[in-house]
Amino acid sequence: MDDAARRLEREINALGRHMRARPRSMELHLDRSAYLVLLLLDYAGPSTLKEIATELELEQSTVNRQVNKAIEHGLLEADGAVSGPKRIRATAAGRAAFQRDRDVKLRGIGSIMADLDETDREALISGLTALNAALAARAGES
Repeated sequence: MDDAARRLEREINALGRHMRARPRSMELHLDRSAYLVLLLLDYAGPSTLKEIATELELEQSTVNRQVNKAIEHGLLEADGAVSGPKRIRATAAGRAAFQRDRDVKLRGIGSIMADLDETDREALISGLTALNAALAARAGES
């Protein structure tokens, strides 16, 4: 294994540890699956279960369970389409809960990013963008 892969592995694991050990002031209300679906809908707009599963790279049965749970909690709703797949959208309560958690997360990210100089911030964003593009391309190959 090359040194770059080992260094990246170490940094990804450290990042995961730091993200899980968030301070109490960063109290979130949504579970991770609901947040990710609401984040996707915020970017993409109303989507079918298949579109959500494809974008999140999850089995459709998993997305079905997650979406049904979020519907039960009043965070999501399905349109009343008579024919064709139903589109899932956030309810007003879902949008409000998402925005609350997103604001908390963005404040935390912002305070961390403030500790970095502009060059390091841009390098971090560019590096993560390139890594995600490479991962997406690799996922498309399989």
